[in-house]
Amino acid sequence: MLLKSFFYKALNKVCTADITRVLFLDRRTFTRPEVGEEIVCRYLTKEDLETLASVNRFGINETFVKDFEKYRFLCIGATVNSEIVGIIFLGSGTIPARHNSGGPAYHGIGVEAPKGCFYLFKVDVLPEFRGRRVNPAMIAFAFESMRPSMLQSIVTTTDWTNEAFFKSASRLGFFQRGHAAEFVFAGTHLYHLPKAIDVANGKVRSYATDQDKDVIRFKGE
Repeated sequence: MLLKSFFYKALNKVCTADITRVLFLDRRTFTRPEVGEEIVCRYLTKEDLETLASVNRFGINETFVKDFEKYRFLCIGATVNSEIVGIIFLGSGTIPARHNSGGPAYHGIGVEAPKGCFYLFKVDVLPEFRGRRVNPAMIAFAFESMRPSMLQSIVTTTDWTNEAFFKSASRLGFFQRGHAAEFVFAGTHLYHLPKAIDVANGKVRSYATDQDKDVIRFKGE
């Protein structure tokens, strides 16, 4: 961890960098977490998101609400005493690069997730509820509420220095399947894109064509 932090600091003296781990989870290897009975999950509606946006909670804004409808994203909220304390978004098909970005300095990396696979993004839990397995509860709800034919696997990315999230994800059954990165140098955006991932087994494809419909793809802007 210290070595990664040192490398990041040194790299950012030369350019701005967003480096992430690519994680894959298969339904067959998913390990259900123990979750407190006080945490109740449900799907959030457009109206729920508009309410969250109106109070500036979880960084939800008008763009999220519009994309929620346009790309038919799913949003799961975790509640405690009816209060929404955590959210996750799940997208299948085309996920715009802006939803896989390290911040305003970056264009982001787009994701193409085929049928049966969802890209997990915008994972957020209120500070006072972190460490109570709220995020695992929402992922478990996704698997339990959707048929296997609808949800077979999940792919996500996380900052490569975020060991806490990586450990939590590993306990659920996520495996690392590579790295993705965007570098910004003098206004030029350069990308390191991971190879395609087979949705059937989570293995990295050394070669995949545009005609291959059973793989997860990543693309720079």
